[in-house]
Amino acid sequence: MPRCAPTPGSVVRTCKEGTNVRTDSTKKKTRTGTLEAHGANRRARLRLGDCTKSHRFDLPEGLTAAQARAAPATLQAQGDATGQVLAAKRDQAREDAARSNAPNAAETCATWHARFLLSAARADYEDANKMAAGRWSKWISPHIGSRPMAAVSSDDIELVRDGLDTAIRAKAHAPRTAQNVWSVLTTAFTAARNAKQRDLRVHRQPRVPTCFRPRIGRPSASIWCGRTKAPRSSRAPPCP
Repeated sequence: MPRCAPTPGSVVRTCKEGTNVRTDSTKKKTRTGTLEAHGANRRARLRLGDCTKSHRFDLPEGLTAAQARAAPATLQAQGDATGQVLAAKRDQAREDAARSNAPNAAETCATWHARFLLSAARADYEDANKMAAGRWSKWISPHIGSRPMAAVSSDDIELVRDGLDTAIRAKAHAPRTAQNVWSVLTTAFTAARNAKQRDLRVHRQPRVPTCFRPRIGRPSASIWCGRTKAPRSSRAPPCP
């Protein structure tokens, strides 16, 4: 059996729902946090929505054993309801990355792209930045905007490509628009690999192979010869 295949009766964690699912049952186990001993004190630690763990919370002194065991579950429920613990962790990661001039692995695609447009390399392209921001927001963010930029894969890029192809078939936009959107995407992911600004570099390998590009229409089938528009073919008369 492959290593990644779950065995019957094993527990599989689903990051999206934040629950444990037993493979031989549809019953789900909600997260309850963990209790840790720290000398004479106790600490609680939560499981966050991105399947990572939070920092440790010191529990108040004077709790009974039963109260201490129940405290992590209460904090976990509050954290899941508000999302504040996960948001604070991501904010701290961004601040740490900015101070160390290093890439932030938890930064979303939408946040990364906004920061990329404000980088020194794009400072002289104000009009182009506005158009890129609009195209990214309308055509790219709905597919990968909430994904961590460092975790984007070629499969995610294909979702963007498929969305552009679908819009072309539905005549929601022209093939030329898809070409412009694809240019915005490839420019961004090229910078994510080899930008001069080090904290923008989050990929070591390219994510946008040329074979994945959207259907951008056929090239022009005619050329201009002076004032006459002649068909592009080997039999067309030479231009005077």
